[in-house]
Amino acid sequence: MAAAPALRQSVAASNLLAAAAALLFASLALIAYQFVSMERGLLESLRVQAQIIGSNTLAALLFNDERAGSETLSALEAVPTIEAAAVFTADGRMLASYTRSGHPPPAAASVALLEQGHQIAIDDVLVAHRIVYQDRTVGIVVIEAGLNSVYWSLLGYAALMCMVAAASLGLTLPLVTRMRHRVEAAETDLYRLAHVDPVTDLPNRHAFNDHLRRGVADGGQLALALLDLDNFKIVNDTLGHAHGDLLLKAIGQRLLTLVRSTDIVCRLGGDEFTLILRPLQTRAQARLLAEKLLAQLEQPLTVDGRDYHVTASIGLSCSPADGSDVDTLMRNADTAMYHAKHLGKNGCALFEPEMNRRAAHRLALEADLHRAIDNHDFQLQYQPQIGLADGRIVGIEALLRWPHATRGMVPPYDFVQGAEECGLIVPIGRWALRTACQQSADWGAAGLHVPPLSVNVSVRQLRDPHFCDDIDAALKDSGLAAHKLGLEITESLLMDSDEASIGLLSRLRAKGIRLSIDDFGTGHSSLSYLPRLPVHAIKIDRSFIERIPGDGASITIAILAMAKSFGLSVVAEGAEQEEQVQFLRQHGCTSIQGWYFAPAMTADELAPLLARNSAPFERPRLRAISG
Repeated sequence: MAAAPALRQSVAASNLLAAAAALLFASLALIAYQFVSMERGLLESLRVQAQIIGSNTLAALLFNDERAGSETLSALEAVPTIEAAAVFTADGRMLASYTRSGHPPPAAASVALLEQGHQIAIDDVLVAHRIVYQDRTVGIVVIEAGLNSVYWSLLGYAALMCMVAAASLGLTLPLVTRMRHRVEAAETDLYRLAHVDPVTDLPNRHAFNDHLRRGVADGGQLALALLDLDNFKIVNDTLGHAHGDLLLKAIGQRLLTLVRSTDIVCRLGGDEFTLILRPLQTRAQARLLAEKLLAQLEQPLTVDGRDYHVTASIGLSCSPADGSDVDTLMRNADTAMYHAKHLGKNGCALFEPEMNRRAAHRLALEADLHRAIDNHDFQLQYQPQIGLADGRIVGIEALLRWPHATRGMVPPYDFVQGAEECGLIVPIGRWALRTACQQSADWGAAGLHVPPLSVNVSVRQLRDPHFCDDIDAALKDSGLAAHKLGLEITESLLMDSDEASIGLLSRLRAKGIRLSIDDFGTGHSSLSYLPRLPVHAIKIDRSFIERIPGDGASITIAILAMAKSFGLSVVAEGAEQEEQVQFLRQHGCTSIQGWYFAPAMTADELAPLLARNSAPFERPRLRAISG
């Protein structure tokens, strides 16, 4: 019996030792598991960081921009575990580096490190990542991180394990699980930052590149659709970027509902979305899918209590026909998208090689226009407008001409639209306005009878905030009276005019400036907008006058009757035949501008006609003067 307590003590001791041993084994196993998990999490985090740095320093490597590389690496200051990092060129030269607290920069990656991708030592870990561009290595990212934080975390965890184990073994597993969840959450956050657009929750540019690269590598035919929202800047400018982000998110969600389950929708940034359409049987199918998408996209969209009608321009490129890599497909889709915008927006265009040739021509034209502005190559010619009541010159139109060094005299229809698209029409139009005002003032100073001189105004000029200032400066510098200046504005521009544009025209008329609607009848004419416009005259487009006699006669009669009912004078452009002049005179046209009376001419050639303007205009005399 006496041995029983001893036995019980021995068994208890044995059980205690067994429990202690089991507890110690479990604790060591859990500590080891935690170490491996943290090490794996750190390693994966470093790999993601290396990939992000590789993507962000690609341009710096291609352009050997050490400053840009250093600025990218400086973001690692926010990651305390990273002690040093460097970006090396393909030949092993260090482009940029980052170190913390005097830690030396890492050496170039060894062959073993590149093959394995990482190396783990007692106190640190190295990660290497190749930066690949067009299937070749252009650089290497090397990141070195210390393991001190891991060790300190493990030490604290071991102490916690001892305390928790003494109370209950069952509490150990939840703690380990919680730590593991934190690591996984961090990995999830890093992945989201690298692959998900924060505004729309769609895949971002980085993820798009990965999807498209894999899609091309898998073979088969696919289409890349680059979708750019039309006039989205107005939303941001009027309602603010926060509201614009809500609209972008709603558009992204709508796109997801419109595409097929196999298609991928991404947001590149701004108001640009991309769609990877696959599988695809033909190029025509890609266009059909895009047209259906546009038709559905413009259905009303309600965001924050407001209804929006969204339109977009889509450019399409297909693989492998239009390219077999991300950059080529993206570049060709971008070219096609701008072609769609050029055609009037809210449409789609499938890439064709001819588009690249047109784009190259446009770039060459833009360069030539810049040189022409710098070299003061532009000229003005002047064409008189003859009043049918008394045969005198009642107006003059200033016509822009461009004497090119190799192409000769370039007519406006060959370059004005290009200048409009690239924004150069504003300085060109400003020069034309000042030159015309000065010429009219010079004629007046010479004692000539000068009727109002009209200058054409482009869309961009009218919307330029400094347009009124330009007019005031031209009048003031030349000394020309405002009633001697006329502005000709295209009908299509007036059709799109809002209250602000109409207010601007009203202010110009109040100054005494004459306003005319140019090319009348060629746009989507509407009687409803004419009474609201503060204009003095309309100019019948030459395409109608050229068809007199013929189907142009009835349209011309209708325009003349309408103008008379609104109290507007009418100028008929392009009259070249006696029969046309007699027809216009018979039906009450106010004045004529055309080769029948006079072509466009230089200021010196027009001066003698102005000197004789007290007498009715005689066509034979003009031909003798103008040659």
